[in-house]
Amino acid sequence: MFTKLKNLLVSGSSKAVPEVTFKKQGDKHLNLDELDEAVACYSQAVSINPEFVEAYLGLGFALTGQLHHEQAAAALDKALSIDPAIADAHYMLGTIAKARDDQPGAIRHFTRALELKPDFEFAYRDFFDFLLHSGQTGEAEALIRKGILVFPESAEFHFFLGNLLFNRQDFEGAISCHTKAVALEPTAVSSHKILGDAHRNLGHHQRSAECYEAAALLEPDNADAHVNLGDALDMLGKNQQSIGCYRRAIALEPGHAAAHRLLGNALLSNGNQPGALACYRKVVELQPDSPVVHLVAALSGESPDSAPRGYVEQLFDEYAQHFDSHLVRTLHYNVPEKLAEMVLKFSVPGAGKWSVLDLGCGTGLSGSALAAHAGELVGVDLSSKMLAKARARNIYSRLEHMDLVSMMQNEAPASYDVLISADVFIYVGRLDGLFDQAQRLLRPGGLFAFSIESLDALNDEGGLASGAAPGYQLTPTGRYAHSMAYMIRMATHHGFGILSNMNIQCRLEQGKDVPGRMMLWRRLDGTGPH
Repeated sequence: MFTKLKNLLVSGSSKAVPEVTFKKQGDKHLNLDELDEAVACYSQAVSINPEFVEAYLGLGFALTGQLHHEQAAAALDKALSIDPAIADAHYMLGTIAKARDDQPGAIRHFTRALELKPDFEFAYRDFFDFLLHSGQTGEAEALIRKGILVFPESAEFHFFLGNLLFNRQDFEGAISCHTKAVALEPTAVSSHKILGDAHRNLGHHQRSAECYEAAALLEPDNADAHVNLGDALDMLGKNQQSIGCYRRAIALEPGHAAAHRLLGNALLSNGNQPGALACYRKVVELQPDSPVVHLVAALSGESPDSAPRGYVEQLFDEYAQHFDSHLVRTLHYNVPEKLAEMVLKFSVPGAGKWSVLDLGCGTGLSGSALAAHAGELVGVDLSSKMLAKARARNIYSRLEHMDLVSMMQNEAPASYDVLISADVFIYVGRLDGLFDQAQRLLRPGGLFAFSIESLDALNDEGGLASGAAPGYQLTPTGRYAHSMAYMIRMATHHGFGILSNMNIQCRLEQGKDVPGRMMLWRRLDGTGPH
């Protein structure tokens, strides 16, 4: 940018007088980035002719390059005192004000520069950047849209607007802008990548893969490009192809932890547990605090009491954008609706609307199923991105970003009529603490509806070693399964009666049903843990 602007600044003088010689010498030094010499020459020019506007402009530019902002501003102000209609001077003063974080000054000078010169490309670019980074996104959007009207063939301006819309989660708008950008500049790798991201967020996995592939072809030595493509192929169920992408990424960047993690996931989906374990161990070697330590434990036959908070947060933060479409449409998931039906079947007729606590609310699928019957609906989840999706449904009275037990401990006793928890206990092995709090929070006769994966069914299928766990076991998927005997012990110990216990298929996984149970417990009157 500075090179182009310098060329504009140094091309204007036609005066055949002594000061012009110094000005031309200053121009040459400026083009060579010899700023000290440029300042000296321009200073000589204005000392000979104090009204030499172009020399003041050159001096202001050179001093700005030296970060001598105060002196640069003085030179540019002098130029404007001679001729107030110099767009270049206002533009340079705008950049100085931007560097000084002088918001009113930046707005004033950039605005004036564009008034004087409506096709001033540099002014659009720097003014947009200033507005965006000062949090004035509405003004930034209006400005860059105006810039696009002036420069409709500017791939860069379409890119700027596309990024702004993407960050606002207007993915359709972002796709429109970046599609124009790549049409104008087919080698714009960043636009191809953001197109992939936007299509992924909308669940357009085939288009996402195509865009990521374009980025990878343009930058074949970019490990991230291959990781993005592999992840998109995974979403299409093309595990063998995704494995190839992750291996290419690792060959390019052996320390790429995400590539090792995703390769492990893909190998695990293909039933290659030893290969997956080796990948996860590599991740932990690269990042000792990685939540992937949970998967190492799962594939090593260990059963800690629960999944680490970081593992659950990372898993669902990454999954949040396409959680509903993938889980419901691809994995045929309907547990929240079935749990809600169970609650309605066993609820007391005419009891009025309930106070409901949605444990592990995620994007709000369970809350949506019960919202019509809830006078108060409270949700809690570890994933901030899942909570953002739940908040957008506008059905919750309150949402909490906490682990379940900690949140429950903060709630008043006997404050809820219904607790619901769909596919949450699969990330918690030992359930004593949670059931302690559930019994405390429910009013007498209150209902607790939840689902589990069935340890009994997995053992019957020969999927796990029998007798290897105290009623719960961490499976190679990284999820916990619980036995019926364990759940009966929990109900008895914590003062619940079992109203319903149904065998279900939780979801599809690798084309196979995942066996589980839906249970409905009632808090018994006047009872507690014993």
